[in-house]
Amino acid sequence: LTNKPNIVYGVPYGFNNLENVAPRSGPSPEDIWQTDRETWKKYREIQQWIDISEKGFGVTVATNLVGVRVNPPIAVCLVRWPQSCTASFSIRPHEFGWKEAKAYRLGWELNNPLLAVTVNDTYTEKRLPPEMSFCHTSTDNIVITVLKKSKEKNCVVLRFYEAEGKSTKTNISFFRKIRSVFETDLLEEETKSLDDTAIQVNAQEIKTVKLQIY
Repeated sequence: LTNKPNIVYGVPYGFNNLENVAPRSGPSPEDIWQTDRETWKKYREIQQWIDISEKGFGVTVATNLVGVRVNPPIAVCLVRWPQSCTASFSIRPHEFGWKEAKAYRLGWELNNPLLAVTVNDTYTEKRLPPEMSFCHTSTDNIVITVLKKSKEKNCVVLRFYEAEGKSTKTNISFFRKIRSVFETDLLEEETKSLDDTAIQVNAQEIKTVKLQIY
């Protein structure tokens, strides 16, 4: 890698670039106990993943820890931990950039491992087909974060976001028939009724929808 790779990391409901620093953020120049600004800029609090890439090559590191030094090289930072700490990592090289590699999905996979349950008997009736998704979207850049029962008995609430910074139209599928779809605000109050399950999502937008399923 060169001295100026592209470093992108996960934040709640999105991503951030290393060079993108909020205005007027950082250590106070009057506080002698804090680090200087240049040192401060080398550390980030991430969520689930961080990726370092340049033209033709890159590496994604998924982790359950949040503090990293991004100078590079990338290093984990544990300032203080009240109890024992178990660190988990998944490292994956890739070509091209973090979007093509779906770096954010590696972070979600590490922190939300798949739990497999099998039914091996041959005498009970199986009502579901051999292969079926409980809930999914038709586009890879949409990440589902919440699926829960609504306060209305016949509805479920689905929350997702666009993860790559590009507008997209996605179609929602559920294991039961979706009778109607309502877009809601973050408080789950209905804002409008949608004609079908195809939903337009803007770049880095968080969407909450209510699905009437029975």
